[in-house]
Amino acid sequence: MPRLANLLGVFSARRLEPHPSETQRFLPEKTRPLDPQLRERLYQRLAPVLTTAITAAISIWIAALDLTDYRDTGQINYYITHYRTAVQAVVHIISTLLGLLWIYSVCAMINRYTRLHYVKEAVSFDTLRLWCALSIRRIDLNLPLYYATISLLFVVASSLPTTIWVGALTPERSHFKQDISLAVPKTGPDSYPFLLNGFDCGGPPLYQDNGTFTLCPANHFSGNMLASARSATPIAGSRNHTKFDASSYNYVGRSYGVGSAPGLTDTTWTNNPLAINYTYLEDGYRTRATCLYNTSSDWRIDVAQDNSKIRIPGAPQPKLPNIYYAHGHLPNSNWSRPEDPWDANWAVGESPGDRIISIGSHNDPDLPTYYVAIAARKAYKRLHQVQCQIIFTPTTFRVTVNIQDASVQIRSTGLAQDPEPRGLLRSRVSGAMDHISEIATTAITSIFGDALMDNIHNMQARQNLPHGDADLSDETILRAVEDSFNAIMDDFLVSMASTALTMPDATTYITAEACGNAIKVGSRFFVLATLIINVLTLLCVIFATFRESIWSNLPMFDYTDQASMSWGSAFGSTRSENFSRLADGTLRQWNGDPQNDVLRSVTTRLQLGPPTNQIYVTM
Repeated sequence: MPRLANLLGVFSARRLEPHPSETQRFLPEKTRPLDPQLRERLYQRLAPVLTTAITAAISIWIAALDLTDYRDTGQINYYITHYRTAVQAVVHIISTLLGLLWIYSVCAMINRYTRLHYVKEAVSFDTLRLWCALSIRRIDLNLPLYYATISLLFVVASSLPTTIWVGALTPERSHFKQDISLAVPKTGPDSYPFLLNGFDCGGPPLYQDNGTFTLCPANHFSGNMLASARSATPIAGSRNHTKFDASSYNYVGRSYGVGSAPGLTDTTWTNNPLAINYTYLEDGYRTRATCLYNTSSDWRIDVAQDNSKIRIPGAPQPKLPNIYYAHGHLPNSNWSRPEDPWDANWAVGESPGDRIISIGSHNDPDLPTYYVAIAARKAYKRLHQVQCQIIFTPTTFRVTVNIQDASVQIRSTGLAQDPEPRGLLRSRVSGAMDHISEIATTAITSIFGDALMDNIHNMQARQNLPHGDADLSDETILRAVEDSFNAIMDDFLVSMASTALTMPDATTYITAEACGNAIKVGSRFFVLATLIINVLTLLCVIFATFRESIWSNLPMFDYTDQASMSWGSAFGSTRSENFSRLADGTLRQWNGDPQNDVLRSVTTRLQLGPPTNQIYVTM
């Protein structure tokens, strides 16, 4: 076999210089078209366009999904959520394939332009090896430092699109929004129709799986409301408290009497496994108690019947509790008339009745203002003559329901029309305190008074004040009582609204904005980066391809193919040595095609010495 001296030469200290006549003899004339038999096949010339078009089309599709805010909530979301490891592996495989298609296109364009240049003029071996490194994307450390650095930077830079594809294809958790229908208490002139019966409780409570509902919350939920009054002032942060129904939803902060629907009329949405939250607007009252000490208060407690002298025969130290009578005018009472007996409260207590407290209110729905007053005996003397004005401000609230942690947050958005303009609901709310004070006063103690005192000590702790009744300031007491009354009014309103939801004529339907879990493809930054890279690459490839007439003057010979380079360097493409006898005994001329059978029939071998400083490649 002839030696490949023209390509590799003898690797000695002597540098090989190409013979000018030999180099120029193989250069085609620039104006002469290339023989069609020497051209690459059409599919090879268009392959970079096709591969780049594939990556560009996929990047455009992904960008369209992202820019149109497409979110998947079906089977894809299910598989991605439950099989994240497998999905990530698939993403990396697809990203690698797409990155390889892009790398092939870029390397093919480098290879084609350098091959055209190779036809037109001679280049050094170092330049040729750099072309090879760029065309096949490898780091060649045998090159001079400058060229080796170029090959290194190219390999690193060409790896970036694959990484960017990972970011563009990796599914991300996202959200979708949709409108849902939600039943809420009706507002306006025909709201709360059951209040037209006055203070009639309408029979026993309604017991359902989702809770207990009553027209008289002060009677049935007095214990719950007293618990709210006791914890109305949080020592730190905001107050969290549970709804009275069976939904287990918690209010974060005040409820202001709205937000009764969560857990009761929203099950169509909350049963959706993708549900996250929903928000809606609801009109209600922004209730507020403003308290002060009124030393001229007419609300007082008197002994109606002294039973301390009564003895029961046969009973050791028998004694009966006294009966006490709380009465007097309220600031909004008609002072020109005698005391209204409907405002009076009754209480019992052991003599001398030190642990008795009574709260009075005048509940006329036609009055513009509402007041409550406290009269207390010795054990609760710091609460005596506390008087509070109850303010009802019609307000529109934004209710935000977080389904995943079962929380409800209420935020005011502005003033609204009166949700119950007849005043019946306001009258029932202002009367809630005096009803509870009657219910929660026993012969031993007043549970309401204890609850108020407990919350006063909470306020002390919140204000970092010393503990103990002697250290209580009037300001601390009044602010704590305000918080307790606000908590009771909020709970009363929510309970009434929840009861309204059980009555078709007391409810209406509104539209709530719901949010659920979804899956979207990729991060927008990576999606847009992928789109820009692939579209620009496609445009460049198309421009170059048609600028060079679909590479019509590009010969088949490829210097990156070792067999083609070895055979072409050894024999040339027009010499008589370019004929080789194949295994079947036929002769075929080699036209530079790397797929030609001539190259498949040739074997090569590396030979060492002699002399020892020479290496030969023989055929």
